Order: sequence, then C-alpha cells, then structure tokens
Amino acid sequence: MEATSPPTCRVVTEDGASEVAFDREAIEKLLAGGGFFWLDLDRPDAADFEILTSVFGFHPLAVEDSEHFGQRAKLDEYDDFVFIVVYGAAPDDDRLVEVHCFYSEHCTGRTALPSRSSASATRSGRASRSDRRFSSTG
Repeated sequence: MEATSPPTCRVVTEDGASEVAFDREAIEKLLAGGGFFWLDLDRPDAADFEILTSVFGFHPLAVEDSEHFGQRAKLDEYDDFVFIVVYGAAPDDDRLVEVHCFYSEHCTGRTALPSRSSASATRSGRASRSDRRFSSTG
C-alpha cells in the first residue's frame, strides 16, 4: 500500500511564499516562529479540521461552524479568538463570496483563518469541498 503524503498549503511570510505540508509539525513550527504568516489551505478534510482545533486551539463548535456556508454575516466571540463570517467581492453573477475567518492572538503572533466558498454555493447555502479554502496569519 502506498503511503499518502499530507496535503500542502501555501504559506506567505516576510521572506516570501512557499508550499509546505499541512501537518501538525509544520503548523506548530510556523506558530512557534512568532512571525507574521499567511496560510492558505485548499479543500480541507477531517484531519485538517482536527489540526485547526488541536494546533490552532479553535473551539470544535467554531471549527464545525466554519465548515458550513450560507450563513449571515456575524462575529462570534470566544475566550481567546473570534469567528467572523463576512462577504467579499467575486467576479461572478452576484459578485459575492462568503468568507469565514478565525482571529486569535498566539504568543507574539496572531492567527486568522478565512475560508471562501464560490458565490453559487453561497447563494444555495451549501459548498462542495472543492469550493472551500482556508487561510491563516500567525
């Protein structure tokens, strides 16, 4: 049986952009570095959502909420982070895209995690896995 490699994500730091493995070790290293970074994870699965909960420390109910599109704009406050749903512009018929964002202070850095669905999925209240993306700054 062939071993599967972890999914990759795009990371942008003050030193530039790169593709890295999205696994516990890589994310813990980014957070421990204390510097600014933006992380973009495409098509997250159950294991990826577990990393968002266990490594980033986001509440499981907030992470579960972030998996569902078709929500109203909102800001939910938790003890050490906020979960934000906003709408941005997209180059399609209705020109809207739903964005989910986590924002939290982690040591000397901060973490925000947006996810975007396609506008058509947003209008219908559902998004396929291929429409989901997560990004983070830390």
